[in-house]
Amino acid sequence: MSDHRQLPPAPPPYPAHGSPLAAGPRTVAAGAFGPARPALVPEAEPIRISVDNNRCHIYGICQQEAPEVFRIAESGSLHYTPAVPAELAARARQAARCCPMQAI
Repeated sequence: MSDHRQLPPAPPPYPAHGSPLAAGPRTVAAGAFGPARPALVPEAEPIRISVDNNRCHIYGICQQEAPEVFRIAESGSLHYTPAVPAELAARARQAARCCPMQAI
């Protein structure tokens, strides 16, 4: 007789209708994706950002960190503001630091 036990099926990684964001916000521990990258521009300056669409996997962490700058459309594509004013620069930098794919 076998002593193996069958494990229950694992839950899906996100709801069946497709969007990982529909599951609600998730928290990410500081340093979970390695050390933070240093800021290259003074904190109080407006900045320009770009996203490497080949690296971006639309995880949505940027939208959680800086919703005024990043938005994921219902179609699943990322929209962002390339010219970030000084008052939003810190949040945009935080989004870049948290991006697991380092696409920002």
